[in-house]
Amino acid sequence: MTANAAAIVRPSFNRARSKVTPMAAGDFKRLLDMADASAARLGDAYQDTVRQSADRLAKLAGIARRNEADRAAALDEISDMAFELRGEGGSFGFDVVSQVADSLYRMMSVPSRAASPLVISVIEMHALALNSLLAGGVRSATDDAVAAQILAALAAAKTKAEAI
Repeated sequence: MTANAAAIVRPSFNRARSKVTPMAAGDFKRLLDMADASAARLGDAYQDTVRQSADRLAKLAGIARRNEADRAAALDEISDMAFELRGEGGSFGFDVVSQVADSLYRMMSVPSRAASPLVISVIEMHALALNSLLAGGVRSATDDAVAAQILAALAAAKTKAEAI
């Protein structure tokens, strides 16, 4: 080979590329349908998780209300649950869950107020709101007037509780 001759570059054999065949339009539609079905199953499972969390929040609020010895631990767990729900909701397409959980988490971020009877009642309101919104099939407050009203009522109750 002379110095002026162009080198011939050949791509190396790619085994994965050789096994891939062009996808037909019907195959792509089928894959999208499978993905949609999987997302729906995840959403259903997430709703069950939120319902269980809402029930647990209500139970913990009851413990905080009745048992002074266990109050701090119950309120800490409520705060942790609110933090987790706040981050998860949007990931599963339930923005309204994130909004309710954010409201609860922000209220719980001031520990000195968290033990008051009014704050405990507002915690119970958040749990009830979660169950009510899920029962109504609500995923986003922007598309649902009742959800927007529930969020506004929670904000007002939270403001009142924080003023104490």
